[in-house]
Amino acid sequence: PQNEKAISKAAGQERDRVMVVCFDKTLVHFDGYLLPYKYTNAVLYSRYSSARAIDNSGGGADTNGYDVHNYPLAPGASVSFMAQVAGVQQLYFRQLGGTVGVIICTAAAQADACAAGFVLVPAVTVKKTFDELGLAAGNYINFTNPGSETVTVRAGLKT
Repeated sequence: PQNEKAISKAAGQERDRVMVVCFDKTLVHFDGYLLPYKYTNAVLYSRYSSARAIDNSGGGADTNGYDVHNYPLAPGASVSFMAQVAGVQQLYFRQLGGTVGVIICTAAAQADACAAGFVLVPAVTVKKTFDELGLAAGNYINFTNPGSETVTVRAGLKT
C-alpha cells in the first residue's frame, strides 16, 4: 500500500506539472499561431476563439462578478438585451463566433434593429460602463447581427 500511495502521489504531481505547461506556457502561444487563420480560415479561427472563451483560458473572458446570459443571433437578426441602464453600470459583452462584429445600440423599441452603435470584435471581451460605450439615450439596449453567420453574444451586468 505504501508503494501504491507513492506512485499515485507522483502521478498527481506529474499531472499538475503537465497542466501548468499546457495552459500557462504552451496555450498562450497558440493565439499568435492561429491568428493567420482569422483571415484564411475564418471558421477554424471562430471555433478556436469560441473554445478559448468557453474554457476562460484566454481573451479576458472571465465573467466573475457579472450576471451573464447568452443571446443567439441569426444573420440579420436583432434582440433586445435589456432596458437602458445607469451610465455608471458596468457591462460585460463577448461575441462568440462569426467574423463580423455585432452592433450594440440603444433604441426606442425592443424590436428595433441597430444601424450604428458600438461594434463588438469577435472573441474579444468588453468590460465597460454604459457611458464608456458612447451610446445615445434610448429605452432599450439592442444587439443586431449584420453578418452572414449565426453568433452568440454573452452579455451581462456587474453584480
